[in-house]
Amino acid sequence: MSATFGSEDGLSRLMELRQRKTTLEEKNKSILEENLKLTQEITSLHDKKNLEHKAREVLGYVYPDEVVFVLRPN
Repeated sequence: MSATFGSEDGLSRLMELRQRKTTLEEKNKSILEENLKLTQEITSLHDKKNLEHKAREVLGYVYPDEVVFVLRPN
């Protein structure tokens, strides 16, 4: 009887480990996709025009002779 219990326990452990493996594979895929996206973004920033666009977008960089209008919703 204990051999049967051990076998069932082993089967549930196997199923648990398979689920964990699937979860980790999905997480790994997500991380790899994010890494690829960031690598492409870094590569694109080597172009001066892309770097300037990113600086304007993220940092709010403005040339001295430019006027910025900030529209706020009512």
